[in-house]
Amino acid sequence: MSTLKNNSSSTASAQRGILLLGDDGRMAGILKSVLKGHDDYYIHSEPHALHGIIQLYRKPYHLTFLNAEQTDQKTHQAAAAIKQVAPEVPLFLYGQAYAEIFSQPALQCKDAQDFLTWPVPHSQVKQLLGILPENSPVQPPSPTEETPDPYRSQTLSLDSQDPDTLHHSVRSQLLHSIHQLAQLIPHGRSIIALHAEELLSELFQVAWVKICPVCLSHDNNAQDNGYYQYKGHHAIGLTGPDGPMGHMILGPRLRDQSDASTLEILKKNRTSIYQTGSMIGTLLYLAQRDEHLRHLATVDELTSAYNRRYLEYFMRQVIKKSEHEHTEVTLLLFDIDNFKHYNDTYGHAAGDDILRQATILIKRCCREHDVVARIGGDEFAVLF
Repeated sequence: MSTLKNNSSSTASAQRGILLLGDDGRMAGILKSVLKGHDDYYIHSEPHALHGIIQLYRKPYHLTFLNAEQTDQKTHQAAAAIKQVAPEVPLFLYGQAYAEIFSQPALQCKDAQDFLTWPVPHSQVKQLLGILPENSPVQPPSPTEETPDPYRSQTLSLDSQDPDTLHHSVRSQLLHSIHQLAQLIPHGRSIIALHAEELLSELFQVAWVKICPVCLSHDNNAQDNGYYQYKGHHAIGLTGPDGPMGHMILGPRLRDQSDASTLEILKKNRTSIYQTGSMIGTLLYLAQRDEHLRHLATVDELTSAYNRRYLEYFMRQVIKKSEHEHTEVTLLLFDIDNFKHYNDTYGHAAGDDILRQATILIKRCCREHDVVARIGGDEFAVLF
C-alpha cells in the first residue's frame, strides 16, 4: 500500500483522491507525470485490487482505476463491489488489449465507465481528470451540440492572400510529431487521435485540438485550401489514400501568446494546412487498415468466433499469468458429431449454417470473457 502526494504541504482533506487498484506502477507513473503542478490531487495505490476496495470506506475518492490484467475473470465482481461501496465514484478499467475481454460484463452493466487500452496516452488521462491547458477553460465542441466559446473572438482569421511560406523549424517539428504518431499505428485510431490532439495543440499553440473520425456538417463549404469554419472554430479536413477520414477542429489561440504562434504561421500557409490534414488522415487510414487486418488475422470469417491463431496468443498470456498467480485455467475442446455426413448430404451451405448456429449456441452458454474459438473444420475450443 502506498500513497503518492504531489505536494507534501497539501492536506488530504483539501485534495481530490485517485485510487489505483492492482496497479503495477504503470498508471501511477502516468498520473504523477500528468499531475505535475496540480496540488489538488493525491494518489493512493493498492497492489491487490480486491483488498484495496476497503479504502473506499475509509476516505472519499474522486476517481478509481482498476487493473483488469490482475483481476482478469474477477473484473466484473470487483467492479460490482466498487460500484456498491462507492456508486458515485467513476471507475475506469485498464490493461493490455487482451484484458478487455474481462471488462465487457462490467461495461455492459455500467459498473465501469470505460476500458483504457495500454499504453494509455497522457491526453486521455487529462481528459478524465478534467485537466485543461493553462489559461484555457474552453472544451472542444461536441459534434451534436453547440459549446459557447468566450475566446472565439481571439481565434486567428485565415487569410488566403498571405504568402505560402512556412518556417523550417516549424516544418521540422511537424514532421517529428508525425513520425512519433506513426509509431502508434498498431495501437489503433483512437490512440493516434488522442496523441495527435496533445502534440498538435502544443505545436499550434492552441487551447485544444479535437480530431473527429467522422465527416461533420460545417458552416461554410470546404475550400481548396483544406480548411473551413465549424461552429465558429477552424476545421481542417483529414484525407487518406481512399478519401476523407474525418476532421481536425482547432481551438482558440492561447491568450498568453504575444508573438506570432505556429498556428498563425500555419493558417497563412495553404499547402502546410493541407499537408497536415493529409498526414494525419493517412495515419488514421493506416491504423484503420491495420485494425481490419488484425481482425481478419484473429477472427474466423465464417462464424465470427476467434481463430486458432488468436486462441494460441491468448492462451500464452493467460497461462503465463496463471503460473505467476498459481491459478487454474480450463480449456474445453470438442467437435460436431457426424458433421461430414451433414456436409455430404445437405451441402456445404447447410454445413456452414450449422457451424454458425453452433457458435451462437456456444457463446450463449459461456460468459462474456470466455474465449470461444474455431480451431478446425468442425472443431471448437473454449478457454475459461
